[in-house]
Amino acid sequence: MAFEKNLEKANSSLVRSQDIIRELQLSLDMKYDIAHNLWSLYDYMHRRLMEANLKKNREIVDEVLVFAKDLRDTWS
Repeated sequence: MAFEKNLEKANSSLVRSQDIIRELQLSLDMKYDIAHNLWSLYDYMHRRLMEANLKKNREIVDEVLVFAKDLRDTWS
């Protein structure tokens, strides 16, 4: 995603990513210990995506993407 080339598309993609992370967070069943850890991770990812959007910072997006890929691989 090139922030400089298409700010509107970058914003839209980041907001969508934030929405997905928030939905994952809200779907957690907090009676399980792992849910509390996932809640914290999702909250961190969500806050970082908001920061990336405000600052138009690709490095932050890449950081969150590493977490997302690790989670995906864990569940696979």
